[in-house]
Amino acid sequence: MINYIRHDEQFFATLKLITGEEILGEALVSEDPDTKKDMIFMQNPARTKIVELEVDSEDASQKVAMGFMKWMNFSDEDFYVIDAQSVVSIAPMSDEAIMLYKRWIKKEFKKEVHDEAEVPINKSMGLISKVEDARKLLERIFKDASL
Repeated sequence: MINYIRHDEQFFATLKLITGEEILGEALVSEDPDTKKDMIFMQNPARTKIVELEVDSEDASQKVAMGFMKWMNFSDEDFYVIDAQSVVSIAPMSDEAIMLYKRWIKKEFKKEVHDEAEVPINKSMGLISKVEDARKLLERIFKDASL
């Protein structure tokens, strides 16, 4: 039983599985009412991908880049159920990891991800009229200029 995670609340999690894999995604931990065992529901799980970059001759330090890949490459599913007994550790993602993960989801699945930092559109952002009104104004300006 996973008793150190709030049950039935969705959150961004990173899981270390008994296979050694680390997966990230939106998770929800819930107890199966029949078996009383915890199940982890994971949406759009990703695994990390580490790429070694070329080493600069002046700077001898090794450089790496990290990105995300789909957890199961040959599946169209975006929702998985993971048995809690397959998990070594589960923890919330850091704010930076959540931001990177949301960006990856948006790019990988062409999905809009709700982000609390998004700013709603308002009239001071350059929205001055409707397309039809702007077209009429431009046509009038063009006709006046051609006379």
